[in-house]
Amino acid sequence: MSQLQVPSSAISPKVYQSNQLVNARYQMSANEHRMFMMVLAQIERTDDHFKPYTIKLRDFNRFVGNSHNGSFGELREIAEGLLDKQYEMPPEDEKRRKMGGWVKGNFFSRVEYVPEEESFEVVLDTKLETHLLDLKGRYTWYLLQYGMKPKSIYSQRMYQILKQHEFKQKAIFEIEDLRTILHIEKKYPNYADFKRYVILQAKKELDLFCDITFNVPFQENREGRKVVSIVLEIVKNEKVLNETTALLGSDTSTPLENELRELGLSVKQVKEIMLKKDVVEIRDKINYVKSRYAQGKIKTNLTAYLWSTLIAESSVGKSEFEKIKDQEVVSKLNDQNSLKSKKDKDQQTIMEMIESYTDIYENELIPYRQKLEKDPTSSEWVEFEKFVRNFLFVSKDLIIDGVVNAESEHYNMVIRSFIENKIGTFSERFRKWALDMHGYYLSEDSGTKSKYRIDTQQGMLV
Repeated sequence: MSQLQVPSSAISPKVYQSNQLVNARYQMSANEHRMFMMVLAQIERTDDHFKPYTIKLRDFNRFVGNSHNGSFGELREIAEGLLDKQYEMPPEDEKRRKMGGWVKGNFFSRVEYVPEEESFEVVLDTKLETHLLDLKGRYTWYLLQYGMKPKSIYSQRMYQILKQHEFKQKAIFEIEDLRTILHIEKKYPNYADFKRYVILQAKKELDLFCDITFNVPFQENREGRKVVSIVLEIVKNEKVLNETTALLGSDTSTPLENELRELGLSVKQVKEIMLKKDVVEIRDKINYVKSRYAQGKIKTNLTAYLWSTLIAESSVGKSEFEKIKDQEVVSKLNDQNSLKSKKDKDQQTIMEMIESYTDIYENELIPYRQKLEKDPTSSEWVEFEKFVRNFLFVSKDLIIDGVVNAESEHYNMVIRSFIENKIGTFSERFRKWALDMHGYYLSEDSGTKSKYRIDTQQGMLV
């Protein structure tokens, strides 16, 4: 059973999610969402499958903070509520996505009360493994402490959405898309209310609690008098970051300690080992464990193996350290590293191109949609209506009295699919752009971080 290591300082576990899950449509209370994030923070990045995860009342209260002192009965209600919560997202298969397919499912398959520990053991639905395990590209990560602190569920989710776009520093969001993601299509139909209670409230809470925020005033794009999209400039929240640095102190930010935390050790474990062991010994043992891991000789959990190696007085003999320096092993590792370095460099190049092209593609979609919706008597709109009626997975509320219902929760997904059919999918246009602008011939490859690989470059073999 995996158990959350609650740190004693401001550092907290990282939460990793696919961007598809970040943008999924679902509805939770703020506390249900906090418990969900605490579960995600327990997932080891090297895990092959989900495990049962444990939530204890004291851990929950500590992470929520602000003198939160929830009762066990309250925790039980939260845990039971999560069992019924569902998500909705487009399918991973591009062909099905273009045809209007969708995926719905439950977040959790089981919740169990463990009376002797006064805790709950929860099991995530296995369908979510592709969105939470072995993520190779298009994912978002954040520190649990920042994700948990906002009071409103909308502020919590806006934080995750903005973290997804943090690297771009500026991102455009269609109002209807945000309403759909946040599951409030009908709650704030008036933009002024949506802006006040969702966007500006998120700004207030991010300013108080999170490592990033966004600038106000922000750009509002209109069609006539109606605001259809907003552009948010995402910035680091220096006030919160400085407070976090002050809490950490100057003795917890060395590269060696950061590396130990990246390998999965809790802050408490890092402090303990730094007090007990010599820096040279710690470095040697890290190198030893990394070498065995690279050779496929560690069959158990990497973090657990590292910890047992670090705390043992003589778990690794000097002769074994010498074996690491053996020329044959070093040569093999160098060959592996050289190949890995080449692949990593290619992936970095592709990821940078994806970052550059994402905004370009989104900005190509917006004017096409605006033009399409502007004139419901145009031939293209008639073609769109026909597209909707031929949709294999059309929702009953998407066509009312023979007319396309723009208020349907599936409308945005369908009109995007239609436009992509007209101008080309992201993948199609991105690969053409990569060739035209940078000379790279790309192929789709789901086994890589970026989901693409470089086949050749104009003028040379790659």
